Amino acid sequence: MEMTVTLSPDARFLRCAVSGQANVEGAQRLLQQMQSDDSQAPTTRLLLDLLAVTGDLQLSGKYSVGMSSTQAFKRFSRVAVVQEERANNGFGALVAKNRGLNIEVFRTEAEALSWLLR
Repeated sequence: MEMTVTLSPDARFLRCAVSGQANVEGAQRLLQQMQSDDSQAPTTRLLLDLLAVTGDLQLSGKYSVGMSSTQAFKRFSRVAVVQEERANNGFGALVAKNRGLNIEVFRTEAEALSWLLR
């Protein structure tokens, strides 16, 4: 199953819901799409919902996606990621954070929105 993304603009944040089987190529394609299409971003805050993503990436894939996320999400002042607990969870976000992206990983949407909207 290919990875797909649904963008839902809100006055306070942009919701980006991703679904499908986790793979580096699909993640990179989606990040390029996000980077090239900033017309969907009514705000500088992003909620990245990964709850419908199945499987997981290898550590090297998480590193690669984290590096690309830094560039793709640079226009956002805050990026809240919601995902299930997995091995090495949050490693990609840590890579992006170490390169200056204001990003945090949460287990629930409520926690993510609390941080994102403060």
